[in-house]
Amino acid sequence: MEATTRFRAQKIFSSEQCEEQILTQIQGCEETLCDLWRAGAATSPKSLAQVLLSEVVVDAVRKELRRQTNYTADFAEVHGALRDEVLRAEILS
Repeated sequence: MEATTRFRAQKIFSSEQCEEQILTQIQGCEETLCDLWRAGAATSPKSLAQVLLSEVVVDAVRKELRRQTNYTADFAEVHGALRDEVLRAEILS
């Protein structure tokens, strides 16, 4: 009985189907790791700071400030305030 079990195990683990399944699982893990890395990179403090200081976001902040406070700040003023007073310097370097 032990020889039969050993033979079955050898047959299972040496089959091409098993090899393909293992490779598929490894590829799935690699894709998951890549996805996690991309998510981490996209939401890193440096990436988020770049987005917050982008022209589109600074302009949206400027417009929202005008709507809420009735004060019209120019682009440079809002960009400078975000860069110098809101975001930490170590993130921007």
